[in-house]
Amino acid sequence: MESIANSDIINELKKFDTPTVSNAIESFKLRDRTEGYAAMNLRCLSPELNPMVGYAVTCTVDGTTPGTPTIGKRLEFLELLNNMPKPSVVVFQTIGPEPLKTCVAGDMICLAYSKLGAVGLVSDGAIRDLSGIRKNTPDFNIFAQGMVASHGNLTKIEINIPVNIGGMQINPGDLLHGDENGIIKIPTEIAKSVVKQSQIVREEESKIFETLHQKSLSLEELKDEFS
Repeated sequence: MESIANSDIINELKKFDTPTVSNAIESFKLRDRTEGYAAMNLRCLSPELNPMVGYAVTCTVDGTTPGTPTIGKRLEFLELLNNMPKPSVVVFQTIGPEPLKTCVAGDMICLAYSKLGAVGLVSDGAIRDLSGIRKNTPDFNIFAQGMVASHGNLTKIEINIPVNIGGMQINPGDLLHGDENGIIKIPTEIAKSVVKQSQIVREEESKIFETLHQKSLSLEELKDEFS
């Protein structure tokens, strides 16, 4: 079983949109179709970018407990990020009293994360400085519930543990694929095969679209395409 996909596989996976990759994974029947993707409350805030592909570096955070914020495991997390496989994706699960007010990152820390090999951030919390992120890290993907104006009392609690984002469990090192449609997990042991299958899915869907674009189609012809 392969735990790491090489850079060539990563680059090939970036050529496909996330739903196409999801359809490709389904053909291997490794998980139920209701599993392996995040809920719609996890919004893509960088839809203009190419698909994000990278390995999860996980952490739980609390940003809304009143009082003086502590460094917590902030520096330890940066060390972890630096040592994890690349490209990496920062993944933060909020555990504070007000998750919808929890700001997990702004433009400066996102730039720092990118310097350590991260290509994106995924969180069930919020971010701020979106225009600054776009300016300073133009290729950095953001997936979050939305934006807030203040940073709160952000403290990193536990690092390198399983987290749950949008109803999807993400383990440290999981290979994530995301675009404007959302986030999925790619089983690393079939990553190379997923590339090939994604191309097959693309070609098959292209043929179906050619048929559907015909001016006149009978009900029976439509039923054949979706049977």
